[in-house]
Amino acid sequence: MHPEQMRELINERTADTIMLVIAFASPIVGIAGGLIWGMLKRHLWWGFCNGLLLGMLGVLNYALWCFHKYRMRFDPVTGYAGLHRVDVLIGNFIVFIAIGIVIGLIAGLYVRHFGKHWSKTQNTQGGM
Repeated sequence: MHPEQMRELINERTADTIMLVIAFASPIVGIAGGLIWGMLKRHLWWGFCNGLLLGMLGVLNYALWCFHKYRMRFDPVTGYAGLHRVDVLIGNFIVFIAIGIVIGLIAGLYVRHFGKHWSKTQNTQGGM
């Protein structure tokens, strides 16, 4: 009897499919959630915009997944193995940290700028 070979818990094709589903579903779910929030707060446009922005993070996630996959690929023709290269790992680390910082800064500016507008409209309209 031959012992079974070890296999991945989840293969690359399944991970790609999951990431693609998230990329397509997140804007739809974000917009739907934003519209519901907007209806409850009586600001449908703000809800739509906020939901769309949050939903687009799923698309960004898919783009970063494709970037990561490309950098970590194995090419038997050229012998390139990204997983075994320190410069690739450090490069990925720097790119992902930089994107996280940029998203954090943009989110902070967005909340700071539009939060003031939101609180003004809540006070003038009576809010909920």
